[in-house]
Amino acid sequence: MNAIYIDTEVNSLEAREPIEVAWRDFSEAGTFIQRFRPEGEIEAGAALVHGILPCDLEDCPPASEAPAFVPKAKYWIGHNIDFDWGVLGSPDSVKRICTLALCRHLWPEILSHKLGALVYESMDLVPEARELLENAHAADADVNFLSDIILPEIYAKAFDGKEPTPAALWKLSEVARIPTTMPFGKHRGDLIVDLPRSYRTWILKQTDFDPYLVEAVEKSLA
Repeated sequence: MNAIYIDTEVNSLEAREPIEVAWRDFSEAGTFIQRFRPEGEIEAGAALVHGILPCDLEDCPPASEAPAFVPKAKYWIGHNIDFDWGVLGSPDSVKRICTLALCRHLWPEILSHKLGALVYESMDLVPEARELLENAHAADADVNFLSDIILPEIYAKAFDGKEPTPAALWKLSEVARIPTTMPFGKHRGDLIVDLPRSYRTWILKQTDFDPYLVEAVEKSLA
């Protein structure tokens, strides 16, 4: 299997134990979904998002086994894919395709690039979109939103409507993930090329910054 769409739901943003995992082959229909039982508690805020309660998970495999339920694939495609990749053990062999970064890159004028908002945008706020989004934040629903609604929009915008290879989609994702503005701090929102040179040099001395931000700063100093 070369590429999969993937999405996870977790027990809390701090513990990040997977309690639901869904994936779909890039070239085939049909979604696999499995729930898992975490060691820690499900936070109320997380339950509000995905609607999964402890009683739903009593007979499920432990969350520690979740990575074993994901097929080996060279490419993972997801909205904010780094989150799902981290939840599932951050496998080094995986190349990540981030549809959130792609949408921000291709449609910078849109105020919200959350998955549900993008579904509304692509479907022109029709009632059918609202009906689809009743299942938003279920892992399988989010996978299907990506594969059936969001990716075709990306193909139309960036690939003349043709379905690209996963490799081509990954290359565009890598470009899209390099920021042009500072994402945090006192210079948040400022163009990276306009930041004080001393500040950009300081960023390069840090060891825990996003590598894509580091790459952007390096290019601005070249």
